[in-house]
Amino acid sequence: MRRHFFILSVLFLIVLLATGKLSYSQSSKPIELKLSHFMSPMHNLHVDVFAPFAKELEERTKGRVKITIYPGEALGKAKDHYDMVVHGITDIAIFIHGYTAGRFPLTSVIELPIGVPS
Repeated sequence: MRRHFFILSVLFLIVLLATGKLSYSQSSKPIELKLSHFMSPMHNLHVDVFAPFAKELEERTKGRVKITIYPGEALGKAKDHYDMVVHGITDIAIFIHGYTAGRFPLTSVIELPIGVPS
C-alpha cells in the first residue's frame, strides 16, 4: 500500500513539474485587486484598516498583489456593492447586510430580540 502511494505521489509531482505551474514566475504581472467601500476616505476603518491592509499585503507579497481602494461609493452605491462583486466590477466589497434586506437571511439572526436582555 505504501509503495502504491509513493508511486502515485511521484507521478503527481512529475505532472506538476511538467506543467510548470509549481512555482511563481517573477516576470509575470502583479495581481491587481479592487476594494470598494461606502465609507469616507477619512473614516477610521479606511485610514486604520483598509489602507494599512493594502499596503502590508503589497509589502508581504513583494509587489505581486496590489489593492486599489475605491472609498465613498466611488464605483457604486452601498446597496449595490454585493452585485458589483458578482458582476466583476470590483473584487472586494465592504457592505452592510441591512442594505440588502432579504438577500442573506442568516445574517438577520443578529437582529432578533432574543440575544440581548431587556
